Amino acid sequence: MFTHWTNNTPRHCEFVERWSGITDEEWDLLYGYAEQLLDVHTDVFDRSARQRALQEAINGRYGTDMAEPLPVAGHRRPDNEDFVCYAGCDTILGPLVVDEPGSDRFEILEQHLVRELRHDGPRVHAANVRNLLEGKTFDIEADEFIICGGALLTPQLLHASEIRPPALGHYLTEHPLAFCQIVLSKERVAQVAAEAEKMGMSIDESDAIKIPVNDPQPMLCIRFSAERQWHCQIHRDSFAYGAVPDEIDDRLIVDLRWFGRTDSNEDNYVAFEDDYSDVFGMPQPTFHFTLSEDDRIRARDMMDDMLVCARALGGFLPGSEPKFMPAGAALHFMGGHRMGLEDDGESVTDDYSRVWGFENLRLGGNGQIPTSTASNPSLTSVAIAVRSAYQLADRDVPPAQRVAAPA
Repeated sequence: MFTHWTNNTPRHCEFVERWSGITDEEWDLLYGYAEQLLDVHTDVFDRSARQRALQEAINGRYGTDMAEPLPVAGHRRPDNEDFVCYAGCDTILGPLVVDEPGSDRFEILEQHLVRELRHDGPRVHAANVRNLLEGKTFDIEADEFIICGGALLTPQLLHASEIRPPALGHYLTEHPLAFCQIVLSKERVAQVAAEAEKMGMSIDESDAIKIPVNDPQPMLCIRFSAERQWHCQIHRDSFAYGAVPDEIDDRLIVDLRWFGRTDSNEDNYVAFEDDYSDVFGMPQPTFHFTLSEDDRIRARDMMDDMLVCARALGGFLPGSEPKFMPAGAALHFMGGHRMGLEDDGESVTDDYSRVWGFENLRLGGNGQIPTSTASNPSLTSVAIAVRSAYQLADRDVPPAQRVAAPA
């Protein structure tokens, strides 16, 4: 997620998505702190006439107030509100990534690969690292090791290090993704123009499309619930497959992305081949993944629901008619090193992210999430990391200074 994320940060629903090993009260504390770290807000696109018009149209279609602003990690720049300052790695790391005089507490080694964790008994004593530019290898020694390579590469590193709990790489989940692009109908464009006028926004009378050129994009969601077990996003996104041809006015286009969930299943897993290597010389991954019958039924219902929403907004952009995207397109892989309450072979770490059988090895990232989810995982992964980090430091998680995105 350091290389591509879209800053969408909803909380996971209390039903199904949230892990019951953490109480609802503690989840609220952790989510509040994670939202503070990620600079999460729900008002970033309140100045969008399209957002207001589409929210009204969607809620009118469903007959209930389901569509709401999507929580976003970022804020409007105070010096120029036309621009959004999105949260990134620097938002959390802050001064640690700035070259301060005398500061030697933190260093990023770019173009380096961790090849192996060297361990004796219950302790890791070094990480063997290769400088990919120079081809040199060396060891990094530490008291504590935290591996955050994602739901796929973290298991790969543990496998290469001969740390192989039974659940490693198993119970993989992801988000089946239904996608289409809508060309707003004349009725919706008129509704946007009316909203813009009420908001005092300027519209060029000579413009054939009565939507202000500086109107922020819409950023809406319909949250996961017991009755609707998928997460919906109505917006304009940054994925390459959502690009619009130059001859089409982008103001008329809105993307619909419906994220489903897959059951946690031991037989959905990534295996690693000791006899074959990937381009970096690490064990080659091989995927074994099948949708369950319940997964397929939910995906079908999710697609039907996306069509209901689409009809409220306009017609399909040619070439972007409703379709299921290829497996993995959501980039939300989870469960490959899931946490649990007992060392029963169904989890890789305890509830504070420490690998079973080790004293000083912890894991972080989306692979820790042990449940079946449909909503974006980043905020939940940060919440879990906060809990584990404070336990490692033998401190209590403090209340958030502000709760930017209520559940």
